[in-house]
Amino acid sequence: MEQDVAGRLVVIGAGQAAFALAAKLRALKDERPITLIGSEDVAPYQRPPLSKKYLLGEMSFERLTFRTDDWYGEHGVELKLATSSRKSTARRRPSACRTLDARL
Repeated sequence: MEQDVAGRLVVIGAGQAAFALAAKLRALKDERPITLIGSEDVAPYQRPPLSKKYLLGEMSFERLTFRTDDWYGEHGVELKLATSSRKSTARRRPSACRTLDARL
């Protein structure tokens, strides 16, 4: 099922770069709805400390995340987690996106 996403910024990937883009757009007062699609089941987080301090038990996972879960809703950033991208028609029709589970 393809869903119309006209006017919405859809980012395939929900890592550090995707978070940085969403945060920067909000800081610049961009009000478009934003959706980050990521295959992991957690919000964007810092990966370098994950491989060091977190795995050694020196840091909690909450400290790895860029923002609390509330930040995303408060700033109009929708997270589609545990979701894989199936198809994007951006080159032919920039208003359609399809995921494997048809959630977007």
